Amino acid sequence: MNTHNLEVWQREYPIKKSLQSTQQDNGIQAWCADMWSLLWNLLLENKDVQIHRELDFSWTDSPLSEWKEKSILHYSGEIKDGENYFDKTAYRNFMPWYDNKLLKISDKSCSIKIVEMIREYRLTLDSRRNSYSNTCIILYIEKEDLDKVEKAYECMSSN
Repeated sequence: MNTHNLEVWQREYPIKKSLQSTQQDNGIQAWCADMWSLLWNLLLENKDVQIHRELDFSWTDSPLSEWKEKSILHYSGEIKDGENYFDKTAYRNFMPWYDNKLLKISDKSCSIKIVEMIREYRLTLDSRRNSYSNTCIILYIEKEDLDKVEKAYECMSSN
């Protein structure tokens, strides 16, 4: 570690350590804390800070025209209109490869680019699947479990 970094570390660490016990939720999202820290430390060091146009980004609900205009597609966080735009938080518990809700997403927003990549990957997955077209599967179900099977079938049919 060079001398400059050591000096910054020695100055900043005690401050940050003392704040840990008093931290409260103040609405600042944790994922952007490093960006704020970097900005504040650059200003503290009297460094010139500029915002470059190449770091501008579009969102999943941005018009598709922004896909070519902006270098970054930012699709973090929850989308209020998850029906019409890609919302990655909908896939916390399962992968999107076979989610038919993606078929409803408009091709007029940047979301369609994510959906296209998902569809492309789905084709790759499908190409690796084994085919069991000449196979018959027989399930033996105990009489007392029949209600459970019927309810599961109803749930699957309604989706």
